[in-house]
Amino acid sequence: MKQMNISENIIECLGEGVIGIDAHMIITTYNQTAEKISGQSRSLTIGRSLRDVFSKDAWLTDMLEKTLKQGKVFIDHENMLYQKIGGVVPVGLTTSTVLDQNGIIVGAVALLRDLSGIKSI
Repeated sequence: MKQMNISENIIECLGEGVIGIDAHMIITTYNQTAEKISGQSRSLTIGRSLRDVFSKDAWLTDMLEKTLKQGKVFIDHENMLYQKIGGVVPVGLTTSTVLDQNGIIVGAVALLRDLSGIKSI
């Protein structure tokens, strides 16, 4: 139990947004940085379909689906993410598979990095 709390705290404190999905593309993890970048609260995202939450960001859902279904990993892909409040923010996206103890893909995770500070220079 204590180890789980440490892991959750690490994910929560990361400077990158963390979005985790299960094998059915349902959001299971959504940290505070993901909330800040997307403008969407985790209470409105966890347990919902990735496609429903990011309906304007087909590139994001397509990349995570390829990671989930094909094991394809994306590193530092740059694109624009629509925010709930109506704006857009430049982001860098890195994806990875989540494997079970047998090496079977059971989910995927995306790391979102806000590039607005870099892109405005």
